[in-house]
Amino acid sequence: MRTKVQLMSVVLSLAVTSSGSVQDPRLGLSGIWSGLRNQIPLSGCEKADDGDTPAALTLRVEENGVVTGKDSGGRRFTGNIADDMSLSLQMNGLVKCSNDQQPHTRTTAFSGQITRGSGAPSFVMSGVEQPCPPSCSFNVTYSLERTR
Repeated sequence: MRTKVQLMSVVLSLAVTSSGSVQDPRLGLSGIWSGLRNQIPLSGCEKADDGDTPAALTLRVEENGVVTGKDSGGRRFTGNIADDMSLSLQMNGLVKCSNDQQPHTRTTAFSGQITRGSGAPSFVMSGVEQPCPPSCSFNVTYSLERTR
């Protein structure tokens, strides 16, 4: 029991600034996040690129947890980081399917969790991307660490 109380006091002391106010744990998460984007086909697609590719997201995190940004492929993200550091983002991008005359917008919902260890903050988020619904879908996972 003593260890649990000591641990709680350490966590609480880390969350309080020198002025005595509580610091939002989401502060300092804005920046460039780099790592991998993994794409696994779930159903038939004419062009089924799969596997890991390098990825970078530039994110801006507001004090209230609102997130905006884009990835290295130009896809835009909006969403939220909750108080418990869970992450939910919507990705919007243009895609032109084989039967389309014009590109259309697709939206993918991602969810994940930000972790802070001894190094830089990191997160893993996943979602099902459907670039050409209903016949084509991928499980997409971003595994990223804040690098700047």
